[in-house]
Amino acid sequence: MFRGMYKGSLPPIDPSSIHHVESLADQLQDKDYYSVEWDKYFDQSRDIKLSGTENTFRIYESNVDVVNDGYLFVFLHGGGYTSLSWSLVVVCINKNNNNNNNNNNNNNNNNNNNNNNNNNNNNNNNNNNNNNNNNNNNNNNNNNNNNKIRFFDRIKKQNLDKNVRMMCYDCRGHGETKTSDDLNLSIETMVDDCATLINYYQDQIIGKNDNDKNNTDQDEEESKERLKVIIVGHSMGGAVVIKTSSTNRINNLFGLIVIDVVEGTALLALSSMKSILAKRPKSFDSVKEAIKWSISSNTVKNIESARVSVPSQIKLNPEDGKYHWIAHLEKTDKYWNDWFSGLSKEFLSSRALKLLILAGTDRLDRELTIAQMQGKFQLILLPLCGHVIQEDDPKSTSDTLIEFIKRLK
Repeated sequence: MFRGMYKGSLPPIDPSSIHHVESLADQLQDKDYYSVEWDKYFDQSRDIKLSGTENTFRIYESNVDVVNDGYLFVFLHGGGYTSLSWSLVVVCINKNNNNNNNNNNNNNNNNNNNNNNNNNNNNNNNNNNNNNNNNNNNNNNNNNNNNKIRFFDRIKKQNLDKNVRMMCYDCRGHGETKTSDDLNLSIETMVDDCATLINYYQDQIIGKNDNDKNNTDQDEEESKERLKVIIVGHSMGGAVVIKTSSTNRINNLFGLIVIDVVEGTALLALSSMKSILAKRPKSFDSVKEAIKWSISSNTVKNIESARVSVPSQIKLNPEDGKYHWIAHLEKTDKYWNDWFSGLSKEFLSSRALKLLILAGTDRLDRELTIAQMQGKFQLILLPLCGHVIQEDDPKSTSDTLIEFIKRLK
C-alpha cells in the first residue's frame, strides 16, 4: 500500500495544511459592485460622423488642449469590449506625467535658486574688484546665456513629458458607435475605419483646434510639430492596428503597441471561442449583476476598471427589462480567422517603433520568438494579468507606455 502510495516520490500533502487564497470575488461585498461614469477618467466624449458614410463613431478624449509638439495615443479595444477598457490607463498616464512635471518644477526651482546665489556672489566680487569688472560681466553674461539655454531645454523636455493627448474609440458594433452594418467586422472594414478616423481626428479636430490658437507669433507657430501618433490595440484591436500600420495610411505614425495578441496562439484559440461565448450569460437583471459576473468569472481582475468598462458593454432591452450584450461577436465568426492570419509578418514589417505586451511568454509563436531574440521589437511581460492586461494592471501598462515615449524622443 505505502509502496504504491509513494512510488519513490514525496508523501502526499495533508489537505488541511493547504492555504486557501481568496479570489477577488471572495474579498468583495455586494455593495462594491456599482457603476462609475466615464467622465471620471476622460475630459470629454464626442460622436464623429465620417463624411460620405452613415457611420458615427463614439470617441473619448483626454488632454484635449494638446495640439502639437507631443504625442497622440490612439487606443483600440478588443472584441466585445469598449473604449472604456482604457479608462484607468488614461488616468495613470496623466498621473505619471504630473509627477514628472512636479519633479521637473522642483529641479527648476533649485536651479533658479542656485543661479541667484551665483549672481549675488558675482556682484559682490565685481564690487570688490573694479579692474576685473568688464571681464566678470562678460563671463556672467555668457554664463547667464548658457543658463537660459539650459533652462529652456528643461522647459522643452518638461512640455514634451506633459504633451500626451489620448483618444479611444468604440469599434463598429461596440459601445455607442453606430454604423450602417454593425455586424461587418471584416478586417478590411475595420482597417478602413481605423485609418479614416485617425486621419480625420488629426486634421479636422486637432488641426482645427491648433489653427484657432492665436496667442503665438508666426515664427513660433511655424516651429511647432504635429503630434506623433502611437496606435495601441488589445486583442482584436491589436490585429486592427497591426494591419492598419502595414497599409501606411495613418499620417505621422511613429509607434505601434500590441497587447496580448499573437498570430499563432490566437488562431489556435479560435476553435474554443464559440464555446466561450456560449457559456457567457445571455443577459443580466442589472448592471450590478454584470459587473459581479465579470469579476467572479475572472474576465476582469480589477474591480475599479470593471465598474466603468462593463456597463458600457451592455444595454437595457425594454422588451424584457434585461441588460444584453451590445456586441454580437457570435454572429461575426466568419471574420475571425482573417483578423489574425499573417499577423506576425505584418507586425514585424511595420516601419513604426514596435512594442508587444503579453501576460506570458507561452503566448509567443515561433516567428515572434526568433524576431524578439534578434531585437526587432520590444517585449514586455506582465505575468500576473489575465487577457485584459490594461484593465487588470493599468499602472504597469501606463508605465510601459510612458517609457515607450522616451524611446521616441
